[in-house]
Amino acid sequence: MLAALALAGVAALRRQAAEEFPDAQPGALREWARGRRAGPTPEAGPGAPEDRVARLERLSRLRDHGLLTDEELAAEKARILASG
Repeated sequence: MLAALALAGVAALRRQAAEEFPDAQPGALREWARGRRAGPTPEAGPGAPEDRVARLERLSRLRDHGLLTDEELAAEKARILASG
């Protein structure tokens, strides 16, 4: 009984994560963890174009969900673009 409840909980958590992060790839967390253990590479640094694009997309999603105002989005966007 306990195993069935744990399995149902894991399945629900996976569904929720898939809804919240639809663009995530299977195994991405594992790859991220491997990269963290190996240390940052120059092309994967905080100023990497892919990282900036991902951060800008995240800001856009936050604004779309009503968690950021247009002014906050503009300020964060300027900060991200200036850092690269």
